[in-house]
Amino acid sequence: MARRIDRAKFGAYLASLRRAHGLSREELAAELGMDFAAGISAVEHGLSDLPRNKHAAFARALGVTLDQFLECKRTVH
Repeated sequence: MARRIDRAKFGAYLASLRRAHGLSREELAAELGMDFAAGISAVEHGLSDLPRNKHAAFARALGVTLDQFLECKRTVH
């Protein structure tokens, strides 16, 4: 059974990882081959879910394992 992720918690986690890596939304979008940063903003603000097919790419770009990413376990200092 699929686990439900709290959008607000996940969004805050995503934003904290992005900032810890010194990336703007635009820079992260470019690194992931996305055309725009609005989608990242919507996820960070808890307004949208991150598509499952993007989870692994986001985890790699933000320096965490996929498990850490999905569990919102921050390992960045």
